[in-house]
Amino acid sequence: MIAPPPEKKAGTATRILDVAQRIVQMRGFNAFSYADVADVMNVTKASLHYHFPSKAILGEALIRRYLVDFKTALLAVERASGSAAVRLHGYAAILYVGGRLHHTA
Repeated sequence: MIAPPPEKKAGTATRILDVAQRIVQMRGFNAFSYADVADVMNVTKASLHYHFPSKAILGEALIRRYLVDFKTALLAVERASGSAAVRLHGYAAILYVGGRLHHTA
């Protein structure tokens, strides 16, 4: 098998993470499968395994991504000028958008 160029591989991995994150947020980690992600993306499960060989590895990538996004959002609120009340509102807005945990990317 010929590996795609790095930029294409990174793009596909990002799309996999995007779809997997949405499904995990709706159903939970234990209730989603590679088949769910493959169906949404219209690709084979083998394509997913190429980028993330196991569900555990995909889960770890989701956690790393979420932590980076969360820390970035926290820093943005901390750096913003405003009263404590404004910053507190900013912290709350990071976590909840429409009653759901929000992904900032």
